[in-house]
Amino acid sequence: MIRCRSGAGVFALALALLHPVSSAGAQESALRVVVLPFEAQAGVSEADAAAISEMVRSTLAETNEFALIEDQASRAILDESGFMDGQAGVVEASRLLAERLDAAYALSGAMSAQEDTIVLSARLIDAATARVIFVHQETSPVASIHRNARLFAEGIANEVVAMTAGATIENIQRLIALDRLDEASIKLDAARTRSARDPEASTAALKALGLELDASLAARSYRDARTLVARAARSAKDQEARDGFMVAAREAGTDALFLVPDGPTWARQREQYLAFMRDSVMSYFASEDKSRRAAIAERANELVKRGDPDSALNLLRDYIEVAGERSIDRKIKTSLDTARETRANHLYSSARVAAADGDYSMAERLLRDASSTGMDPARFAAERRKIESMQRRDVEAAIQAERFGSSSWDPAARQPWTLSTGIDLSSIDTPTVVWPLGGMVPLVRVSGAYSERVAGPILFTMLIAAKAGGADWEGALDVGEAVVSYWKADASAFAGFTVAFYNLDVSAGAAAMVGVGKFSGTLDAYGTSEIIEETLAPYLGTAVRGGIRYKPDKTLGFGIDLERSIAWGPGSGVVTGITVGLMADLTL
Repeated sequence: MIRCRSGAGVFALALALLHPVSSAGAQESALRVVVLPFEAQAGVSEADAAAISEMVRSTLAETNEFALIEDQASRAILDESGFMDGQAGVVEASRLLAERLDAAYALSGAMSAQEDTIVLSARLIDAATARVIFVHQETSPVASIHRNARLFAEGIANEVVAMTAGATIENIQRLIALDRLDEASIKLDAARTRSARDPEASTAALKALGLELDASLAARSYRDARTLVARAARSAKDQEARDGFMVAAREAGTDALFLVPDGPTWARQREQYLAFMRDSVMSYFASEDKSRRAAIAERANELVKRGDPDSALNLLRDYIEVAGERSIDRKIKTSLDTARETRANHLYSSARVAAADGDYSMAERLLRDASSTGMDPARFAAERRKIESMQRRDVEAAIQAERFGSSSWDPAARQPWTLSTGIDLSSIDTPTVVWPLGGMVPLVRVSGAYSERVAGPILFTMLIAAKAGGADWEGALDVGEAVVSYWKADASAFAGFTVAFYNLDVSAGAAAMVGVGKFSGTLDAYGTSEIIEETLAPYLGTAVRGGIRYKPDKTLGFGIDLERSIAWGPGSGVVTGITVGLMADLTL
């Protein structure tokens, strides 16, 4: 019983009595149909649903178009097979009944109540293919269910007749003439289904009818396309609406061209559709695409000028993806090439920065990205050679740093100031009357050097040295013999270069020199004696120097210097000498 309204289920018995089941009038050659028990859903009792099922069966029987299978026979088979109600497994049930009872169609339905409303639904299933032929649904107030249930049953019966027994060539032709094409299409499908089960049916006639229906459907789509184009013309001031109408017109026109049959009979119709699509729809989109391409290219160029080639490329690629490869004209290609080249330049620059920071994995990724973007193998090869050269230098420096752990190997790690002290052994190799000296004279030297990195391990060096010392000398001269007391002091300013080689420094330089000397003694020559007395005699000179230092660490060093000097003093002329220095260094 219907539970939503008290007493509403009293109509069940009346409905059952109005139309008793009868199939006696059905023709023996009529289609066999089984009506499955309607399902009782929310708010409805099984008795009410069964009453609706009986009403539908009775109405179908009155049409004399079908042979209705007895309810007891179908229920026995369903119960035997485990289908306890008519809706659960309706597809399987219809297939089973098709085999056991030779049923062509199965009709199933349902009934539910929602507050004061009854919902009735039914569907017709082709028992052989399990294809749903149609779905019919109606609603009715509970108070009017007696009348509306009758109308529901009649509507179902009429639709079953139309979809099955009424699916004849004559009926379909009549529907096509009345431009009821959707209904004709449904009936044609039903006729084809029935034809598959009836070898005597005229398949040639159905094929011809299908071509006629396709031509009519194509004509309808063509009319729709023309209507939409006209609406687009009236919406010229509203670009969005105009585009919408033209898109719909393109779809309708495409449907028309797809549906129109092939062959000489419809050749003129196809040419007419093609001409319309070419002159209206396609020309519109061609013009719009041209304007859109120009706008896209201009926008991409602006993004590139603002230094944002990534956004420009995304804009162009999105457009090409939607519009297709055929949309790439000269402007789009130029914009695409410019954006790619600019992005590649940015990536190559970023790769060089990453390499300078020592992040070569990032540099490699950026190089590959630049290569795929710029599409220039020669540029990629040149940029890669640069970064590989940087990487080799870093690797070599790392190997050297690991092999020669002393910071003295790296000139950049040194402090620029070095203080040296040592002993010089000086020899005058061109003695004169005033400077009648030879052999080795010890001198004490103190020097300070400033170093500045030039390139790699090469240092530019400025050195200021002060020397002082003296000795007593006695020896033979070319013109006689001499006994002399000797003392001198001078200062030198050297400029030169030092090369760091492992833990050794090799240096060379040239200097200007100024000093004073005091000489006193006697000179015996040719039987005469001459007293030498020079008090603080000044002299000027120049010198060249080479040296080598061993530096066990960046603070201390030990080395040897070799110096060649030329000096001139009043009354003495030119004096040359060689100085050998033993030095100790302290780097500050």
